[in-house]
Amino acid sequence: MKKNIICLDTNILVWGIQQVALPQYQDRIERTQLLFQQLHQDKAEIIIPSVVLSEFLMGIEKIEVAKYFKEINKYCKIYSFDTAVAFKLSEIFQSIKQDGFYEELKNEGRTKQCIKFDSMIIATAIIQRASIIYTYDGGVKKIAEKEGIEVRKLPELTEKIPEIDLLSTTANINRTLQ
Repeated sequence: MKKNIICLDTNILVWGIQQVALPQYQDRIERTQLLFQQLHQDKAEIIIPSVVLSEFLMGIEKIEVAKYFKEINKYCKIYSFDTAVAFKLSEIFQSIKQDGFYEELKNEGRTKQCIKFDSMIIATAIIQRASIIYTYDGGVKKIAEKEGIEVRKLPELTEKIPEIDLLSTTANINRTLQ
């Protein structure tokens, strides 16, 4: 049986691991917990591009970095930006520049750096054979869809899920993925 490989973007980590959200997005914390439960039940492999990890850790107080890194590392595989990803990034960037997609993203207010980081996330997902990425980032979504990766948002809460200890759940996910 082929294992589902799922890539998570930074916003999902913030809601699911750090459990922080703006007031209008508070429901996303619980929805992320539901997602983590579903991925655990499905025995999915969860990948985190190192670019996502760096974005996440930049928003963490220095004293908390080791704790959050340990939690992420328990159930996710973190993939570095390596040579294969660099070559894939080059392909993606050339493709989006040639077909006008780059200018479209820039016209939407995305900077070159932002487009580059979004492309690095997608290049890593492609090299690691992720079939799905969970994100709410418009740039990541557009590049992922252009590159053939399914983009999903968090599952809706159709019924109240029981409160879970996310840190304990992540440990269980890690044991399943090993």
